[in-house]
Amino acid sequence: MTSSRVHSLRDWRSYRSEKGRYIYMLENHVGCDISFSVGEGDAKGTVHAHKFILISRSSVFEEMFSGEKSPQTIEVSETPVESFKTFLRFLYTGENHVTSGNILHIHYLARKFRVQELAHACATWLLRTINHGNVCTILEHARQYGEEFLLQKCLNFVFSHGRQILLSTKFDELSQQSVALVLKSDYLAVSENVVYEAILRWSTHQCRVRKLEPTGLNKRDVCGTLINLIRFPIMDPRYFSSKVSTDDILNESEKVEIFQYIASSSGARPIPKGFIAKNRMTNFSFA
Repeated sequence: MTSSRVHSLRDWRSYRSEKGRYIYMLENHVGCDISFSVGEGDAKGTVHAHKFILISRSSVFEEMFSGEKSPQTIEVSETPVESFKTFLRFLYTGENHVTSGNILHIHYLARKFRVQELAHACATWLLRTINHGNVCTILEHARQYGEEFLLQKCLNFVFSHGRQILLSTKFDELSQQSVALVLKSDYLAVSENVVYEAILRWSTHQCRVRKLEPTGLNKRDVCGTLINLIRFPIMDPRYFSSKVSTDDILNESEKVEIFQYIASSSGARPIPKGFIAKNRMTNFSFA
């Protein structure tokens, strides 16, 4: 090693804090002994790190590296390279650099590798930033990763702002499971006409995603049991007659049975099988 190289190495050790030295080693690949293949396609990249740092922060990494056949490269395809680097920076320094652009990726990584301190910080950040524009995205994320408290907060927000959320294009991107959580609640503060219109739009979007023609039968197919969560029996009879009865999302026998129930005196006919006739609590508000 040349004298200038030795001098350079001494320099970076001498004028940095312990945290600064670790970051220097991470960013300049000094002594790295593990690699990560991060991202997908053209955005895929390799990130290098140090096992001892990772083990000190994560039991998952300890399990990975403790066996006789410890991997030299780990695949992490679910997140972008920059988000993974931000995650590593937290492991090395304890500094949390989450933003609205990387929060979901960082939270995912924190849960995947059981970094509880970071996972909690991300969940708290998400709780504080729920709004009309992001609630559907956060709701989907919370449901997928079992963040029950965060999930319920998102649902409460949707219930209280039902019309605005259901009419948004973000609602169309929710999974069937997440839509079901919204529709089955008695606290969804919106008329059933709006629910129906939202599901028509959602099912049309899902048909396009699956490259299906958005026919009534295909919409019914992608909806599955969501159809039974639309409370047709409590709809305004004029709306049901002019709108729902002309669509093909219900079969003919369902249309007849539901319309007869709507048009009858209260309790005069049995509730159509498989459907809900309970009114939603549209005046309820979550604090």
